[in-house]
Amino acid sequence: MIDKITIFVPHILMALMIWALVRREDLDDDPALPNRRPSLLGRVRRTGPPADGGGSTGGPDA
Repeated sequence: MIDKITIFVPHILMALMIWALVRREDLDDDPALPNRRPSLLGRVRRTGPPADGGGSTGGPDA
């Protein structure tokens, strides 16, 4: 019985730690690298202005 406990307890603890590390979102992205693929939800990160130049503001030349 003691032999089984000494085998199972460390393996269960390691599995829990691996599971916790896999779920961390900050380990999934390296800010030093360019974003090469969209996220799993399909959202694309955009840092610049919109492609249409900012859109219509309803000004005098609109």
